[in-house]
Amino acid sequence: MIRIYTVLNDEDFSGRLSEELENLKLSYEITKISVEEISSVNTADVLLIDERSVPSLEWVQRIKDEGRFSKIIVITMTLNSLSVRQFMVRGIMIHFVNSPMYSLITKIRSDEETAFVKHVENSVVDDSTKFIAISSPSGGSGKTTLSLLLASAYAGKKKRVLVIDMTPYSDMAAKLKIKHENNLYHVFSTIMQGSNTEDKILDDLRQNVYHYMDKVAAFDLLYGLDAISAENIDAKAMGRMGQILKIAGYDIVIFDTPSTINESVLALFEFMHFIVLVSSSDIGSGWKLIQEKELLSVLQTTAAFGIVVNKFSSKGNFSCKQLERELQYPLFGVIPFYPDMSNLTNSGKFMSLAEDVYFSKFIKFIGYKMQPVFNGDEIKLRKIKH
Repeated sequence: MIRIYTVLNDEDFSGRLSEELENLKLSYEITKISVEEISSVNTADVLLIDERSVPSLEWVQRIKDEGRFSKIIVITMTLNSLSVRQFMVRGIMIHFVNSPMYSLITKIRSDEETAFVKHVENSVVDDSTKFIAISSPSGGSGKTTLSLLLASAYAGKKKRVLVIDMTPYSDMAAKLKIKHENNLYHVFSTIMQGSNTEDKILDDLRQNVYHYMDKVAAFDLLYGLDAISAENIDAKAMGRMGQILKIAGYDIVIFDTPSTINESVLALFEFMHFIVLVSSSDIGSGWKLIQEKELLSVLQTTAAFGIVVNKFSSKGNFSCKQLERELQYPLFGVIPFYPDMSNLTNSGKFMSLAEDVYFSKFIKFIGYKMQPVFNGDEIKLRKIKH
């Protein structure tokens, strides 16, 4: 029995929480109380409190220190505010109101005080859409390369895959030599109008995807943002996008994220199953990744984290194992050095890498390390030395 006390202003949110708990067939008891009544509670598993009902940061810290509740989760209206960052730094869990409800359920059920790191072996395997974010604080680290080739590898396993390019100016369109259009922002515009139904948004999404096909596999692309339109996408719109994608019929959705982390990217990380941190093989890129980890360490997402190192340069390579130890995230694999990479990209033959037996082996191995994405399907590969 999970005993949950709530101080929530949003009745709809409370209703959706109860519905999700019932759908999962969990034994629970929800008691609605006021801020003043919290001091009368002896012990309970979880306190869910609306950020707007919190008297002060010191008050939350005192309630946490008293030990009345195993967990305190603050329901916040935004992810990019000073108060939210202060909650995180003090080890007080937060949940963005527009994030998927399963993210909150995972935090409620987690045995960890902070649930931002979850290794692949412990990831839940089910039939729902799997979300993967490819992230790096450095430009040119190989995010787009990994996103496209990973999509091809998954599609080759008969998975229906969508790749979403969140980077300004659409690196994917340039790599694939396809027409640059503002299709992705059109979908977000439909979402941000607010009055549109799920059916309308889904129809708009399906009309704007680009169906890519090569000799190896076929998958869908959604791209088309510039720097200004990307800044107009808020956290609420990103959370809504996550909800729509779960019912869009894809097995796997891969996000190629921008180098700069803003509120919408933080909201995106909230509903990911995997966050892959990509570093090029120079010390500067590895150091930036360590700095990014400091930010992600207070995000409290339930995603599994992993590292991929892009060895595009044959010089200046550092130890992958050393980076793995520093970040304390598992190494998913490497993108190997390929001498003709720039020529392939410039000539529009980038995806021929998916046909290269040697190169594609490394990409498939990275996919293998995210085994739960395949819902238990086995990929037989001999061990690759990094």
